[in-house]
Amino acid sequence: MATRGQLGGVAAATGHAITVLAASGRDVVLVETVGVGQDEVDIVGMADVSLVVLVPGLGDEVQALKAGIMEIADVFVVNKADREGKERVVAQVEALLSLAPEGAPRPAVVETVATTDEGIADLVAAIEAFRSEADAVGRARTKRLAPRAGCSPMP
Repeated sequence: MATRGQLGGVAAATGHAITVLAASGRDVVLVETVGVGQDEVDIVGMADVSLVVLVPGLGDEVQALKAGIMEIADVFVVNKADREGKERVVAQVEALLSLAPEGAPRPAVVETVATTDEGIADLVAAIEAFRSEADAVGRARTKRLAPRAGCSPMP
């Protein structure tokens, strides 16, 4: 859904939509944002897992350098990894991740080619690994109980 002029990268109603879909019994709810920058990171307070998808050759290397992007990703996805420049994007993300404080959780970096399903199993594994670790330390439940953009917390 479009942001409808709302700052933060997601529409004001996104939290409500997530709550309704989750309450209807959906095991997985995917939310695609309009893209994020340093300030458009509201999705991180709504999602159990935040993926940042980068594409070689589209200027995503610059996007990856923004501090807000690096801080919200639980998993980095370099899609269209069959394109020229993939190695540069992966190297830049890895270099920035190496600057994180010692002991900080390190997001996985997964290469995919969505049109041929290449790397999708690796992506699912990275998401599940993150979710398992987050559940083990109680981080996922804490996020679910937090208010979502004016919504009641999820059960």
